[in-house]
Amino acid sequence: MTLPQRIVDKLIIGDCWEWTGATTTGYGHISIGHAGDALVHRYVYEALVGEIPEGLELDHLCQNPACCNPDHLEPVPKSENMRRGNKGRTRFVGRERVCKRGHVGMYTQWADGKYRCRACRSTA
Repeated sequence: MTLPQRIVDKLIIGDCWEWTGATTTGYGHISIGHAGDALVHRYVYEALVGEIPEGLELDHLCQNPACCNPDHLEPVPKSENMRRGNKGRTRFVGRERVCKRGHVGMYTQWADGKYRCRACRSTA
């Protein structure tokens, strides 16, 4: 199966296949008619590789939730996906948080109660 043109038109093809369409928490999503919505990386993987085995989810090996490159996606159990640090936009190295741009140990709780990277916040 090949990808519909409406999907291809919203991808920037490089090492990662960056989704430029609608996103939710960084993950691309599309409407697939009466079937509802789908996460784009899952749709692309199933169209080009095959069905995702039951009980597994796709791990973005590149750590980029907008990436749809099937070579960057690996079906793994949820526990393995979380262990690898894909639970959110931050991961832990030892006991230190690492932001999505790779700054280690720079997280601070701000007045609104959210944690943000000091280095990224100061350049924003």
